[in-house]
Amino acid sequence: MEGKEYKTIEELQNQKTWDGRDAGLIHLYSTRHIITSALSHKKEKPPVTEAFFSRVCVRLETHEKKEYHKYDSLQQAVLGIAKLSQTYQQEFYSSLYRLKYTFEEMERSLCMGLCDSPLLTPESFLTEKFRERREETSDCHEWLRKCTAYFKASNLWQKTIFDELSVGFMESVLHDTTNEEKEIKNLNRLFEGVASCLKKSSRNKLEKTYRPIDTESLVPTEKMIKETIGKNTEQAIENWQKAILSLTDRLMERGEEK
Repeated sequence: MEGKEYKTIEELQNQKTWDGRDAGLIHLYSTRHIITSALSHKKEKPPVTEAFFSRVCVRLETHEKKEYHKYDSLQQAVLGIAKLSQTYQQEFYSSLYRLKYTFEEMERSLCMGLCDSPLLTPESFLTEKFRERREETSDCHEWLRKCTAYFKASNLWQKTIFDELSVGFMESVLHDTTNEEKEIKNLNRLFEGVASCLKKSSRNKLEKTYRPIDTESLVPTEKMIKETIGKNTEQAIENWQKAILSLTDRLMERGEEK
């Protein structure tokens, strides 16, 4: 199947007969429409009507229905991944804003040159008084890493599946990490500005709660993706959640080692 060109939705609509792959492609075009419309907050006309899709499916022979099932499983996986991505995105920005608030408060105290300040200072942050704040910072740091790893893992996992099934048009549903990566770079820069004003011993303590995040270390290798998918693509699709979350955990561990 790899390398086989896919038909456009217009070509599929103009056909008189359809096989299992054709039905699967129509199903995926509709799924792409659902996801991209939700992301753009625009209500656009679906690529096909439900009546048309039902007519296509009714005419499938038994062996063609088995072929269609593969694409139906992918459709469910893609929707599941998109839904889970929204949850991770919410957690990402919640953690990001809490970290920014903490580091910006420290930055303001440094700019004002206040040691005994009502504002949070890098020194006071390391005291027992702010132990819970440090724990929150550490948790938020891990969430940023985990969310980034999930986005990277799910994107490359899906892209590999799309390539294997020759449905490249589905790549538009992948999560765009441009903004998240930009925010992480800015956060790293903010942290470095605070940490650079500390003595080495204090900086080492501070880095136990937050270390600059290297997003490149959270990108899965081709080997990792292939190991996750294995030789049975259909089974991998049906077990998408376990596969991607397991890959996310592996990336988290690999990132810690670097």
